Amino acid sequence: MGILVPIILFIVIGWIIKVLSDNHTKNLLIEKEMVNESVKFLYTDRMEKYVPSSLKWGMVLIAVGLAIFLGKILTEVPGIMMRTHDEEAIIFALMFIFGGLALIIYYSIAVKMMKKEEEKEALKK
Repeated sequence: MGILVPIILFIVIGWIIKVLSDNHTKNLLIEKEMVNESVKFLYTDRMEKYVPSSLKWGMVLIAVGLAIFLGKILTEVPGIMMRTHDEEAIIFALMFIFGGLALIIYYSIAVKMMKKEEEKEALKK
């Protein structure tokens, strides 16, 4: 549990830096009166338009929950785990593996959904 605090802190600091950087860029564009239709694409996320981010986070959180559950089961079954002090390391590794797999699956779903939406838009034109 002690390892989660530095990881969360690192993520939060990175997010804050990203938000501040984006805000600074937007302010510079506004000051120079460069905000028009040609730069609006900088502020829109194509994937967010077609694929909700709640799908991604739902998949990741389910995968992490399954990893913790599976890790607890593996440590309770006799014969599978010889050393109980490895329980945290195994659960942590399973969380990364399952979370990564969830993101890969999300990416494949998102690509399919984006292609389908782009085909629909192409047919409309």
